[in-house]
Amino acid sequence: MAQRLRALQADLQADELVIISWTHDEVARRRSYAPLAEEFQLGEE
Repeated sequence: MAQRLRALQADLQADELVIISWTHDEVARRRSYAPLAEEFQLGEE
């Protein structure tokens, strides 16, 4: 997944990508971001 997002970013010559979840439930939204956070080695601040 991260490889495809990085390729998209390179193709678009974008400085950043923004991923938005339209899930209203906070628990489900956090769960949906967890794989991205793991792939990009991001932690909670």
